[in-house]
Amino acid sequence: MAIPPKGKITVITPTARSKSASPSSSAASAKGGGGPKKSAPPPNPPKPDPDEAFGAEDDQAQAQVLNEELESATTKLKTTPRISGADERLGSWDVAAAVVKQYRPVPWILWRLIHGLFGKPGKTGTVEPIAFDLVRPLILNAAKDKTLIKDGVTITTPVVKIEEATKGLDLDVCAALCVVHGVCRRISVSLAERVWRPILEDALMRAQIGYHVGHHCPRFGRGRGMLAGFSGRCGLAVLIASGDLSKAQRALEGLASGMDIRKVGITVYGCDPLQVAAMTLSAAGCNIEAAFGVASFSSDGKDVAPKSEEFLWLSAFAISEHLRMGSTEQIEERYWQALGFELADRAALKEKIKILQRKGPSWGWIIAPQKL
Repeated sequence: MAIPPKGKITVITPTARSKSASPSSSAASAKGGGGPKKSAPPPNPPKPDPDEAFGAEDDQAQAQVLNEELESATTKLKTTPRISGADERLGSWDVAAAVVKQYRPVPWILWRLIHGLFGKPGKTGTVEPIAFDLVRPLILNAAKDKTLIKDGVTITTPVVKIEEATKGLDLDVCAALCVVHGVCRRISVSLAERVWRPILEDALMRAQIGYHVGHHCPRFGRGRGMLAGFSGRCGLAVLIASGDLSKAQRALEGLASGMDIRKVGITVYGCDPLQVAAMTLSAAGCNIEAAFGVASFSSDGKDVAPKSEEFLWLSAFAISEHLRMGSTEQIEERYWQALGFELADRAALKEKIKILQRKGPSWGWIIAPQKL
């Protein structure tokens, strides 16, 4: 399902040959004319891309609703002291919102589907499994990945029914996959592979870590855990893909030199990558608590109510981030407790993530066009 690139970034593709340089025109010139010219056979029509649905144009009324949702989220985030932090972050929320609104990292045709499951804090909503027929190849391919199948369920492959696939994956994981795949596909057609691959592979590794974090806390869930982990790099990826190549180079050079990711984002793009990640979650259809939870990590989660949905997102994000960075000693006790991790559970999770990172990400298929 190819996503038409938008924004200012230049897509690096092989240079197309001009008509004057084509073999047929060259041959005709060599013959020097003579006799009636035969019309060339019509070219074969291009094969439809299996990701086409992700690039479908939005209904104008729906787009207006989504723009209003983004504006509402922006207002709430930039006027909440514990989220806004220092004064320089106030204007940066408008920058982050503008980036997401223009670039559209998640196709808005999926908003109703994702919002139906993640739109209300404190619970996972319900949608009919057939709703995921919109992304049928993605869901059926996910059902082939044993790491995504919930405990106690055995699926006989190949899976051909969307109902069977959603049952094995769970609806929250299906919704999270829509977000992750949408962002990855959007970025992979906006940047050269040498630029996007390391960033997206890092984002997918974080998504896998978050998946395992969320797996331990059923009331939060594996799907939310995936999105919490993925947020650690998806904001950076969106910023780089939405800007021009000179900004991308400056950002990558800054990161390579060891500059803090937040400082890179504010210096080069005018906002924190976590702000863009938070706005991306809102644009995708997640409730505002998800955006609050991810964004509050930049201000150390001060004054966040311990039993709130926001705190669960913050805890899942913080644990995933520190596991990825190898700084587990910085994970606060309150984060572990919020998701129900006892000492033995923490040790088991750390060992599991250590093995996972040694092997490398196994969800690379999520980036590719979904073909059956």
